[in-house]
Amino acid sequence: HPLFWWLRNQLRIDQELLADAAAGQSGDAAEYAEILLNWFRANRVERSRVLTASLGLWERPHLLKRRIAMLLNDQFRVESAAPRGWRVVSGAGVLALAAALSLVTLRPETRALADDAKPAEQPAELAAEQAAEQAAEPAANASAQSDPEAAAAQPTQEPAAANPPVTANSEPAEETPESPPAETPSKSPVNDTNYKDAEEALRIGFARYSSRKYDEAREPLEAALKLADNDAFRLRIYQALKASYRRIPDSEPMLRALDFTLRHATTEAKRSITRTELMAFAYQRGLADVVVERYEAALAENGEDQIALFVLADAYERLKEDPAKASEMTRRLLALQDKPGEPVNVATSAQLGRQLVQQKKYKEAAAIFEQIAPLDETLSAWHWKEAAIAWQRSGDIDKAVAAARKSAAAQPEQRSQLLTHFWHRAIGEIFLAGGEPKLAVDHLEQAIAST
Repeated sequence: HPLFWWLRNQLRIDQELLADAAAGQSGDAAEYAEILLNWFRANRVERSRVLTASLGLWERPHLLKRRIAMLLNDQFRVESAAPRGWRVVSGAGVLALAAALSLVTLRPETRALADDAKPAEQPAELAAEQAAEQAAEPAANASAQSDPEAAAAQPTQEPAAANPPVTANSEPAEETPESPPAETPSKSPVNDTNYKDAEEALRIGFARYSSRKYDEAREPLEAALKLADNDAFRLRIYQALKASYRRIPDSEPMLRALDFTLRHATTEAKRSITRTELMAFAYQRGLADVVVERYEAALAENGEDQIALFVLADAYERLKEDPAKASEMTRRLLALQDKPGEPVNVATSAQLGRQLVQQKKYKEAAAIFEQIAPLDETLSAWHWKEAAIAWQRSGDIDKAVAAARKSAAAQPEQRSQLLTHFWHRAIGEIFLAGGEPKLAVDHLEQAIAST
């Protein structure tokens, strides 16, 4: 558009004016003018007719002459500060705008509309988070991996597991939606708060949450929690309260909120995401021992507490860096998840395989990965690759190459570009070590292409 060209040209002129003035005033103007002239001579290019859209950016001789004339004119100076009149007018305008804004008040009916709002109208952030969690089962596949390098590249993503989820940077399970927990009627709690009921407190808390006033949202949300009469309602409240609890020095409220969410989440993805939150919070606050002691106590009270085993398997692996203890917890969880006539839990088994690799029990780990590889088509190539790596580390290169061939024949790894890179690189290196240079080159080239 001609107007755009003209404005762009004027902007360029002003930019050059300021730059040249600054250079001329801080150094030798004549020397700078000579440098400009030499640059123009050395950088003249043939302009294509196709590039007419950039006409306003071309350096033309008459513009260069203008710049040099300005530099050599001792009477020309660029103002370094705004004129006094301009500053006065601008200041008056700012004051007038501030005065006008101060007269704007909340209309009386706004509060009435807010009071009539349905409690289901939760903050957009929470609604978006819940929508993300519903899609987290398939989406979490992008972070399902056991390669240490890939794990380092995506430290905050956790795949979903099953009954309950127990993976940490591991493979997700198939989506198996659960029915919401039954809400057992309970006696109405005594209302000693300043709110009519739990829904009113929740509305006010959500309003403050939406305004990012997390500290102010805590009081009404905790009042709503006190007045709530079922776990599904409490789960919604805790979801919002976590933003407030992250900002206080006392860690117990956050640990309590995360534990409640783990035990009452209605989807595997939500439990997996919550465990990730717990591990991150414990790491940041130095609460590794506190978390382990908390869930060891729960396990001592109930030896079949799957949530306790689920948390401890991850805590021992990631916080305590004790793969032997972690694998003990994972084996116990697998035993509880084992159902007659059904395949083993893929996600939990993959986590156990990774923990065994960390203990250098490569043959046992390889057998586990080979067992679960056919059970999930999306993860088959990855699991065969993990089996190949374990066999290679055990010293059995023939079995490693055989597993790598099955990995290459399976549905290619496509969950993310990062995982695709690690998959191609790993089996390429195994083929190379096993005397298959042609296969190795093909995968290594694709690994390079995916970086």
